[in-house]
Amino acid sequence: MCIFNQRINLANKLIKKAKTTFSKRKQNENASSSKKKLKKTITIESDIEDNQNEDNQDQENIEFQEKVMALKERQLTLREREAKIREIELNNLIKEKELNNN
Repeated sequence: MCIFNQRINLANKLIKKAKTTFSKRKQNENASSSKKKLKKTITIESDIEDNQNEDNQDQENIEFQEKVMALKERQLTLREREAKIREIELNNLIKEKELNNN
């Protein structure tokens, strides 16, 4: 989904940079000079290398964020395991005290 949003953002940037020009063309070869149709031409002013560099940086940033999230998930699972271990140890201590008191 993030890549989809990036492509939409890139397309929006290109549309903003686009200039619209009109050129004349004949509708067909037999048409007279008075019957000319305007053709809309869109020229996009952008540097492909700049866009590729931005895409590469965005991709690297996304990959880095994914790695950070994976590490945080691992830390969370480790903390959950530690909590379970402590809970078991506490339950064992309570059971030992009950057995010693009897």
